[in-house]
Parts: sequence; structure tokens; C-alpha cells
Amino acid sequence: MYKKFLSISFTLLLTATLFAACQTPSQPAAQSAPTNTAAPAPTQAPAITPSVTVEDQEVQDGKVVVAKVVSPGSGWIVIHAQKDGKPGPILGFAAVKEGENENVAVEIDASKATDILYAMLHTDA
Repeated sequence: MYKKFLSISFTLLLTATLFAACQTPSQPAAQSAPTNTAAPAPTQAPAITPSVTVEDQEVQDGKVVVAKVVSPGSGWIVIHAQKDGKPGPILGFAAVKEGENENVAVEIDASKATDILYAMLHTDA
């Protein structure tokens, strides 16, 4: 009798387990998807591309003129002498403002000038 009771109990347990496994899971209540709201992107000013435009010239009255300097910020146009085929010692410099600067006169140490001079833009960090 005890074996019959165990057999019936096991059969009921197995049936209940199979019944539960075959049930369609209940659907959770529909939830609206969260809405992401992004902060508006900051408006950026157009980027300024730095450039230096020079022309061949002679040193006159201890000065050279840089035709055009475009700078992304305040800085300096620096004139270098040539040394070993590349920029060497600084001969002079002049301040430039952000944006376009035209006909920038730079006073240099003419006694140290070489046949080739280099104009370089240095911007403040």
C-alpha cells in the first residue's frame, strides 16, 4: 500500500510539473519604452585653419612683412633664421590676434638674417 501511495504521489507530482511546464507564461503588462532626451548639441563656431602667407622680400629698415596670418587664437608670428636647412634662432616676433591678420610687420635683428627666413605661427595655449 505504501508503494502504491508513493507511485500515485510521484505520478501527481510529475503531472503537475508537466502541466506547469506546458503553460504559456503570462505576459507582463505592456510598459511604454523609456524616452531618451538628449541635450541639444552645443553650437560650435567654424574652425579656423591656421595659415601663414609670405612673399619674397628684402629686409627693409630692420623689418619684414608677413602678408597674411590666420590664427585660431591670439599668438605670435615669429621669424627664424635658417640653420642647417631648417628654422634656427629667433630674429624677431610680433603679436597676432585671433582670425585674419594682414601685412604684419615684424622687426628683426637684421645683422643675424640669413638668405632664407622662416615665419612661424605660435599660438597661446
